[in-house]
Parts: sequence; structure tokens; C-alpha cells
Amino acid sequence: IYVLDHQFKPIYWNRAMETISGFSRQNLMNGQIIWEHFPHIKENGVSAIIQQTMEGKITPGADYPYRLSNNRKGICHEKYLPLINSQDEITGVIGFIKDITEEVARENILEKTQEQYALTMQSLSDGIWDWNLSSNEIIFNDHCFSMLGYEPGELSSSISTFLRLINSETDRRLIAKIRESFLSKESVEIELKMKHKDGSWLWILFRGKCIEHDDQNKPSRAIGTQTNITERKKHEFELIKAKNKAEENDRLKSSFLSNMSHEIRTPLNAIIGFSDLIISEEAGSDDSKDKEAYRKQIRRNSDKLLNLISGIVELSQLEAGENELAIQTIDLVDFLKKTAHYALTGIANNQKENLDLKIKIPLVNRGIQIDTDPQILRQVLSHILSNAYKFSEKGDIDLGCLPVENGKITLFVKDPGIGIAEVNFQRIFNRFEQIDHGLTRNYEGTGLGLTLAKLSTELLGGS
Repeated sequence: IYVLDHQFKPIYWNRAMETISGFSRQNLMNGQIIWEHFPHIKENGVSAIIQQTMEGKITPGADYPYRLSNNRKGICHEKYLPLINSQDEITGVIGFIKDITEEVARENILEKTQEQYALTMQSLSDGIWDWNLSSNEIIFNDHCFSMLGYEPGELSSSISTFLRLINSETDRRLIAKIRESFLSKESVEIELKMKHKDGSWLWILFRGKCIEHDDQNKPSRAIGTQTNITERKKHEFELIKAKNKAEENDRLKSSFLSNMSHEIRTPLNAIIGFSDLIISEEAGSDDSKDKEAYRKQIRRNSDKLLNLISGIVELSQLEAGENELAIQTIDLVDFLKKTAHYALTGIANNQKENLDLKIKIPLVNRGIQIDTDPQILRQVLSHILSNAYKFSEKGDIDLGCLPVENGKITLFVKDPGIGIAEVNFQRIFNRFEQIDHGLTRNYEGTGLGLTLAKLSTELLGGS
């Protein structure tokens, strides 16, 4: 505290002023005007405040913070009041000076800390929320909604907004369970889907923990974060898919080895057995009828073995992409007739006399020519015809086509066989997949025919 007379000369100077200013009262109370001692008072405009107070223009007291002179570090806060005598005359000015250097320093630190905190929050990709469990009010920071494509302030910060963006009723019930879990005072972590502004769905990791309880020890406040984990989930799903595919490949490989061992042994046993019979009978009797039957069995089983090996080679070529197309323009009717003749040869060799193969071609398709690789297309139809023949006992197998539509031709094979359950429509095209598994199945085969037909059709650009 210090007091100035009406000439602005110090007449009182306490010890705190000595500490703040660095001048003793003896140095100041020598008849000099205050700003002659402290030029910065004039420079900072404080002298004008003192003069206005002396003139009665600032009676409530003026607050004025300013920095000390260059030779004195620090910041002061000043307040001035008029000194009034018993006749209500202003005879001087009382000044109250406070060193606020440390306070300002603390405020600067706090301000800087808050700025750093704000910048940190802005740089985080996570959203942050603060949930008042008593009033069910929740505050979301901008990142909670910006990760969903919304601008700051575009959505209201409320539970209803949050629930509206959640994928399903199941996830909504999950949020309700979070409140219950806060009772255990453990951290909560769940994954749920939330709707992006563009209509897509994102996977969000929702973490939280109760940090306050009321007088009855009930959860009253929780804080937590939201993290966009869509990319992570996508990688997880890809890994699961790859794992399932690897397991499926292992299963198919085991099934394949089991099937191959059976399919190879069966014709080989027949070939070896009938060969032994021919050899042994040539040493004894001369029954030409028996020998002829044995030779046919050898030929039949040799063909089966050859077809099996050819199928494996064909599959390897298709999967390795080693097939080269030789596209030609062919007559559709002529091609189907030749394919039927090719297939009938196989049927005759397999001795199913109660089956007939018929060609079904609409009149509008007569004379139509198509561009394709005839050898590969014939293989496709042969595989399907072989399948139809294998599962049919009597009746007609139809090989035909439908009228051309939109520049595309639809070929079909229709048989009177056992049929395929709808649940197996996709399975039958898998490699080495057979609906009837094991060595006791009713129908022979490797499970390759329809796989080869599908791959070859796709190679031709069809389906």
C-alpha cells in the first residue's frame, strides 16, 4: 500500500511496497512525483488512472494489471481509491499493489495445459463420452460423431441420438446391460455396429468405466471411449474366412485321399484279378466266353482308372490356368449331335440298357452358330451327362438347349435320376465333394465331374 498527496508525491510506503518495487520508503519520500521514480507508470498509462482518481473521475477504484519496468521482472495488479478528508475533498490517492507474477505464471501454465489437452483430444481418433448415470445425460466429444461422418454440432449429444445410430435391438439391449456392469466397478468393453452418415455400418469398440458412486453406492458417473475398429474387424473376418477355407481344404484333402484310395484300388483289383484268371485258365481249359468277359471287365476298369487320372490332370490344369482356348465358330445342332454320340459310347460301355439319350433343340435354334472352344464345351457336357447317367437307372436323359435370349445360349441336361436336395446345390460343385461320403456310398465317383464342368464353363465365360 502507498499514499500519494495531491501533487502525486509519495507520503506513505509500506514494507510490502519495498519488496515489490525494490525501493525503500527513504528513497521515495523525498518530494519527487511517483512516475519520476517509476517511468513505466507513465508508459503503461497508470499515471492517467492516478490523475483521474485524483480528479474524482474514478471513485469506485480502478483495477489495472501491468508489467514492472525492465529492471524489475514480474507483473503487478494495481487498484486506486481517492483519499477524502472530512470536508469530502480529495486530498490524495491510495494505491493497492499486488505482485501477481506467480498467479499469472500458474494461469499461463493452466492455459497452456488446457491448450495441449485440447490439441491432444483433437489429434485422437477415439471419441470420448461422459455419462451421468443418475440423470441419463451423456456428453460426447466431436470425434464420437465425426468418425460416423457428421460435422461438429450436427447431432445432439444425447442417449437417444446414440441409440438411433446403433445397428439393432440386440445392441440396444447391450447398452442397457452396460449400466448393470458398472455395478461391478469393472471396465466394460463391447463391440457393436453403428450407422455412418452415408448409410454404411461401422464396427465401434465401446469402452467405459464407472468413476463415481452416489451415497447409496450406486453408479452415478461413467466415462469412456469409442474407437472405430472397422478395418480391424475386416481383417479378423478375412482371417476367419482364410482359417475356415484352410480347414475345408484339409477336410477335402482327407476326403480326396480316402476317395482316391478306394477309386484307384477298385479298378486295379478288378484288372489284376481278371488278368490272373485269364492267365490261369490259359494254362487249363479253353473257355473263350469266360475269357471275353474277363477282357471286358479289364477294359471297363482300365477306362475307369484312366478317367480318374484324366480328371485329376484336367483339374490341375484348370486351377493352374494352363488351358488355352481355341475359339471356333460351330453349328449348334451338329455339335450337340456329336456330343450325344460321344456320350452314348460311354453309356454303351457301362451297359445301362434301360437309359436313352435324346436331343432336344427348339426349331428356332436350328442353324444357329456359336463361338466357343468345342473341345472344352464337349468336356463340360460330358461331365454332366456322365453324372446324369450315373444317378439314373431307366428312362430318358435329355441333352438340349433353350431359345437364344439376349445373345446367350442355355444348354441343359435333364435326367430321371435321384435328384439333388436344394441344400446341396452349392456343395456339388466343390472339389472332391460327394453327398454320399465314405466307402459304403451307393454311387461310385471321385466328386470331380461337376467341379470340372463348373471350372471349364467359367473358363469359357459362362456360368
